[in-house]
Amino acid sequence: MIVKLIVTDLDDTLLRKDKSISVYTKSIINQVRGAGVKFAFSTARGESVKNIIQQGFFDAYSLLNGAIGFAEGQCIFKKLIEPEVYIPFLRNLHDNSILVGAEVDGCHYTNFKAKTKWNNIGKNVITTFDDSIDGSAGKLYAIANQKTDLDTIRELLPRGLYIKVSRDGLVMIMNEDATKSKSLENLARYYRISMDEIIAFGDDINDIDMLKTAGTGVAMGNAVPEVKMIADEICGSSEDNGLAKWIANNLLR
Repeated sequence: MIVKLIVTDLDDTLLRKDKSISVYTKSIINQVRGAGVKFAFSTARGESVKNIIQQGFFDAYSLLNGAIGFAEGQCIFKKLIEPEVYIPFLRNLHDNSILVGAEVDGCHYTNFKAKTKWNNIGKNVITTFDDSIDGSAGKLYAIANQKTDLDTIRELLPRGLYIKVSRDGLVMIMNEDATKSKSLENLARYYRISMDEIIAFGDDINDIDMLKTAGTGVAMGNAVPEVKMIADEICGSSEDNGLAKWIANNLLR
């Protein structure tokens, strides 16, 4: 197996439940990078991953489900949502009593106190989306407390956007060109490698397109059933260093 790039999801894949990377996993990452394999992550999160990036284990990464990507310290693509698209959309959802938000340049504009749900999101501005917000959004999101909420979101969804629902029920809304699979393709072009030379790891619904696009898609032992069904292989759980053990057994022997 010729592998030139490994791309992993973060939460419940590379990271343990406490959001840490084990000493063993760090050692394996250093070994595989020392062998010439690029190591990257692809996450639905945005600015909240700054501390992870600063640990220095990654050659490349993409944020906000593939809305923005970096390689070797430089931005290589952006697929954002313009204010004239997302502001009236979120205002309509707000008027339908749906909890919604937009992540813009690291700030979360929401119609609810987002910090009570996620304490690591950084700046949170409460708004009804009646006033203008400067900047393009990397990701929109909504909390669908009932099925009718999801139906309303789908009915009002502007052209050029798509929806993903995570395992915890969070509705993520992105530019149709912001996907983990397209992020993978951008990285492949940047590094001039084929998809067959890429291994991807993931656990949730929004990882499926990435695992199917990579040469080898590996589902975590704690992945949702839909991810395990499409994966080429299944490794151990994120709590048991599943990703690192798979790399050690398959690439470092």
